[in-house]
Amino acid sequence: MEKAEYLDPKRTLLVYKNFKYNVHKRNENGTIRWRCESCKSVSLTVDSEDRIIRKPEEIHRKPKECKKMCQVELECMMQYEILKYEFGTDTKFSFANRYSELLSETQAKYDPKLVSEFFPSEAKARSACSEIREKNNIKEAKVTKELEITDKQKFIQINQVKELILDKIYALNVKNSHWILLTNINHTFNTESVDMFNWGATGQQEWYVYDSMKNETNCQAASQVFRLMYPEKSWEKVNLVHVESQTGKNDCGLFVIAYAQMLTYSKDPAFFKINQASMREKYNFFSKYGYLEEFESLELNKKEKKRKSVIVRW
Repeated sequence: MEKAEYLDPKRTLLVYKNFKYNVHKRNENGTIRWRCESCKSVSLTVDSEDRIIRKPEEIHRKPKECKKMCQVELECMMQYEILKYEFGTDTKFSFANRYSELLSETQAKYDPKLVSEFFPSEAKARSACSEIREKNNIKEAKVTKELEITDKQKFIQINQVKELILDKIYALNVKNSHWILLTNINHTFNTESVDMFNWGATGQQEWYVYDSMKNETNCQAASQVFRLMYPEKSWEKVNLVHVESQTGKNDCGLFVIAYAQMLTYSKDPAFFKINQASMREKYNFFSKYGYLEEFESLELNKKEKKRKSVIVRW
């Protein structure tokens, strides 16, 4: 017996002799009846082991209504279904990278002109994937007791003072014209010399500023946080991290979002060059569909994290 061939990983679409079939009826004995998607007059039956036990009667097919796919169209559809499935199940999925990868693989096998005719456009694919992500959205757990952190884990002794060790990220406005990021997260920090209570925190009470303009004067904006955090002090040292500069003056807020995203993904922005040209497209997609893809970036050939100490006073 012939084995059934499916178009999608979930096996909700079947292809037979280049015609597409949808599930019509699931029988009590475990068999499934599939019906032609186009004419809805021709059907076949598949058993629980994916064997075709009843083939379609071609005499009932309606030639004017039935759409027979060419091999290129079939391949494009299969790749598209893979894309949608992965996007809907993997929370760290990068749409742009995977879309480009699947498209390139298909173009390598077939005529690129034919592929461009049948492969869904990026805009269409994005929209479809976002709808799937919304439907598959995992609900928050009602019980969060297991996620609670004990007081012992929350604090660490620094200079005989009990300090919070939780990771912190702040987006700071500089004179209503610029944005920078302040954090105590340092993914290049060696934790072996400090007792982190084995709970995996990357934070420490040393502060880092990520500024796409690399202006040390902008670090003074951190005073608005420090004066609340350290009411008994009048100054605090920060490390202005050397990052790739932005082009122009309009995307500083997007860079702050990208820096925060990288830090949450255990990446240090100091070692990456962000693709500024695609940032607004990513953010517009987030504004429309509520899902922020990872910003495109290129890892730099750098061995050390360059930084400059700056004193912030208030």
